[in-house]
Amino acid sequence: MAASSARVDLDALPVVKYCSENNKRLIHFSTCEVYGKTIGSYLPQDSPLRQDPAYYILKEDTSPCIFGPIEKQRWSYACAKQLIERLIYAEGAENGLEFTIVRPFNWMGPRMDFIPGIDGPSEGVPRVLACFSNNLLRREPLKLVDGGESQRTFVYIKDAIEAVLLMIENPARANGHIFNVGNPNNEVTVRQLAEMMTKVSEKGILGK
Repeated sequence: MAASSARVDLDALPVVKYCSENNKRLIHFSTCEVYGKTIGSYLPQDSPLRQDPAYYILKEDTSPCIFGPIEKQRWSYACAKQLIERLIYAEGAENGLEFTIVRPFNWMGPRMDFIPGIDGPSEGVPRVLACFSNNLLRREPLKLVDGGESQRTFVYIKDAIEAVLLMIENPARANGHIFNVGNPNNEVTVRQLAEMMTKVSEKGILGK
């Protein structure tokens, strides 16, 4: 899994080279996972600094990228994505490649994912919204990693596409920039998300 994630992103290299050599503009879709862990996640649970935005708000140009140890293979995806970002940036700085990098933060909408065994492989593991929906539809317990304390922010696909269209329609302003595309006003912990989805399910909305 880790090796395949790295190979998929390295497969983007020919596209980057083609755009650079043929003077084509590149809009590259990366991931919010390139940031890794926030500084705040390393602070003690009772530290007042955990509430300080300086320790958890992610800024495109200044936030550090902090990954886990090599044995935690889930970081291979984020590392591969960051490597491609760095190569794109280098092509822009050294060879004049016009580029824009998009970092999606949990875009959601119709057909965004699959329900295992229904419209996708039974052995697959979808993202958190579809994963919780699958558990609720099957009346299975929702599994929380590390107590569900990690945080997520969600944005509807229509709003995300509008942001991308602005980048497409304004090449001069978007050139050479990296954009976080998400909605910080929708930020919740995974535990809070599980509780909200459970309440919706109990009202009989899911599955109808």
